[in-house]
Amino acid sequence: MAHGHGDHRLHGYSATGTAGHTNVKVSDNILDNQSQSDLSVVATDSPDPVSAGQALSFNIIVANSGPLSSPLDTLTDAIPAGTTFVSATAPAGWTLTTPAAGGTGVVRWILPTGFGAGASATFGLVVAVDAGAVGTVENTATLTASNVDAYQTNNSAHTSTTILGSCTMAAVAGNPANVIVVEGANASFGASASGSPAPAIQWQVMPSGGGSFSDMSGETGASLSFTATLAENGNQYRARFSNACGAQFSAAATLTVAPADQGESDPPQLVKLRTPILSAAPRSADFSSRSPQLWQNAPNPFRSETVIRFGVPRPSHVKLGVFDIAGRQVASLSDQDWQAGDHMVSWSGRTADGAPARGGVYIIQMVAHSTTDGRNYRAQKTMIRIE
Repeated sequence: MAHGHGDHRLHGYSATGTAGHTNVKVSDNILDNQSQSDLSVVATDSPDPVSAGQALSFNIIVANSGPLSSPLDTLTDAIPAGTTFVSATAPAGWTLTTPAAGGTGVVRWILPTGFGAGASATFGLVVAVDAGAVGTVENTATLTASNVDAYQTNNSAHTSTTILGSCTMAAVAGNPANVIVVEGANASFGASASGSPAPAIQWQVMPSGGGSFSDMSGETGASLSFTATLAENGNQYRARFSNACGAQFSAAATLTVAPADQGESDPPQLVKLRTPILSAAPRSADFSSRSPQLWQNAPNPFRSETVIRFGVPRPSHVKLGVFDIAGRQVASLSDQDWQAGDHMVSWSGRTADGAPARGGVYIIQMVAHSTTDGRNYRAQKTMIRIE
């Protein structure tokens, strides 16, 4: 943009006329603007607001709107109070002088050749805000040249950046634990982190089939809780903690969902057994009209011991085994003949070699062969051991 002030001269005209009249034709360039080049500066800051102790960047654009080239141009920017120098960038053809990293002073960009009419150039400056700084960061960049610029008001640009309180990166204090539940039960995860300002929380999920984590809509609390479905079996969950300093992620936890029991209803609660036992109904009882049965273990889920109850309507050889979800047998609870009746055994949660079984989903499988009529019966239930 070019504006004129002060003395103007007429030039580029011609005159013709008749007696008593003179006609003057004035060319389009009638005004000779005394400003040789109109320089301008625009500056932006990022981020705004900025946290104390963090980096603050300035983007500075200078331009010459003419009409002439501007020689010996110098852009200066004093390191703002409450900050120290980090780095600066210069466009091609401009020389750069800076303070030492971590110091203060003035940054200068100098163009020894002409800055052409219609040209523009972009400069970068990065400073570190002092950890104890408060209030605002005030910064001014100014462009000067050796020729005449009658419009000085746009030769400098100023930014004012708000300083937030001291910032500390979020640090995960508590990770979510793996969860094992039966379909339809409540699954809950929890995570925590420290940081200043207090970090915001966003729960994320990655499907069991793989892929990437994605935000869960509305799940921004310290805990995540929902009713588990079989479709969510194997999903992984984690929490994202973020503040002005950045973001950190908790470890991922896996959800295991076991199918709900679809068989007969559970029998009355059994007394917890302190040692593995076998029990049988009195021989005089008549169970011949009943079908073989395998009830759900109790308690379930369990940590140290659980009881499995089964019934056979006639004398039978019963194999009762515990299998992992890969189909490998980890313990044998029965491989013997039983009289007709209801029986129960307990499992201590240990494998055949005496080692504690890992937490997870296990299958109780019952195979009964009647020793009187040769009939066979199979049944299985799902149970969950918690470590």
